[in-house]
Formats: sequence, C-alpha cells, structure tokens
Amino acid sequence: MKKFIFFLTLFSVSVLVSADVVSWKGKEMGIECSPDWLVSYLEKKDENPMRKKFDIEYNEIIFHSVAADLVLENARYTAELNCIKEMVDYRRKLNASKNKVQKVSGMEALTEYWELDNTGTYTIHVFYTMRKKS
Repeated sequence: MKKFIFFLTLFSVSVLVSADVVSWKGKEMGIECSPDWLVSYLEKKDENPMRKKFDIEYNEIIFHSVAADLVLENARYTAELNCIKEMVDYRRKLNASKNKVQKVSGMEALTEYWELDNTGTYTIHVFYTMRKKS
C-alpha cells in the first residue's frame, strides 16, 4: 500500500508540475524521444509497429508494464515484477478455462524504454513476450 501511495504521489506531482522530458533511452545515439512504436502502442493499443520493429510473431503475447521512481533501477524492478504478475494472471485464466487447452512457453524480455523528466523521475516501460504453443 505504501508503494502505491508513493507512485500515486509521484504521478500527481509530475502531472501538476507538468514535467518535461530531459533525457531518454537512446538519446545519446540520436534516437528520438517517445519512439513511434511506443506511442502507437500506448495511444492506440496498436501492436503492429512494435511487432514489425522487434520481429515478434503473431503467436507471441506481448506484456507491458510501466513504473516510475526517482531511481531507474527501482522503476525497472517494479515494472518487471508487474509484467511477471500479468503473465501469472494470464496463465491462471488459461488454466481456469476448461474448454480451451492452450500451452504457453516462458516469458522473455523484449525491450524497455525509459524517460527522465525535469523533476528527476524516471518512467520506464518494459515489454516481455510469451509464445503460445500449438
């Protein structure tokens, strides 16, 4: 509960302060802030640009999580745990469905993208995939 309140506070402060992004993953290599594949996924839930960019097959499920913290590693850790929770919930639902027998493989890290705003808060998006087996 304390973590939830902490993240809610960070989010509220960043919205109220209208934080500007000052750095991001890939900035030093000339990669643009908020890449198109990420924006498309976040705004429209369109997975196609991401699937194309990272060569993800259509029998793979994409899991996404976002977290914010003043320390990048803490944000990454929280986001990864949230993705694992999503995967466990997904598997639980599959097992609960008696009409469908569907096997899935283990989870694999796909990519991550982070941004640092002028308040010193890192926001990280992590993506994992899991293959459906026939």
